[in-house]
Amino acid sequence: MHGNDGDVLTTVGSLRLEAWGRIIGRDAAEARFGVDHHDADAWHCLVLDDGALVAAGRLTVHASPDDLPESTSFGPYLGQMRVPFGLASRLVVHPAHQRRGHAARIIVDRLALAAELGLLEVWGETRRHQLHGLTRHGYEPVGPSSDHSVPGEWVVLRVQLNTSDG
Repeated sequence: MHGNDGDVLTTVGSLRLEAWGRIIGRDAAEARFGVDHHDADAWHCLVLDDGALVAAGRLTVHASPDDLPESTSFGPYLGQMRVPFGLASRLVVHPAHQRRGHAARIIVDRLALAAELGLLEVWGETRRHQLHGLTRHGYEPVGPSSDHSVPGEWVVLRVQLNTSDG
């Protein structure tokens, strides 16, 4: 879905806060993972179970690295980004629905959408202990994230969708 549905964005925001609030506290989760102005222009891949949202992931599209939602994380890598590119972020699965393949489905759906949109590459970040979930879908680690607002060792990754030079 494209991000201009306010009711869906409210539900996505609630899911993010519920999942991340358990890990880093509700206030920190709201500050780092709450709905922001980028959500309205983003694409959101959703997984529903009996009509209830159980997983979501955002894909923002960029013609320039100047408007990145998580610019602190990607600052050292801005010169490596080929435009147009996507930023896959805010993947979250409801705690009661984890380990059912929902995250993998969102990863695959976002990459398919990015390819359909003609993006050259997709960037993202994940905690080091979750690298395999992205590398098995073609992402390659680029280096450490420079954002330390959420505890843990975070890694920046990229998957190239179109490797031709023109």
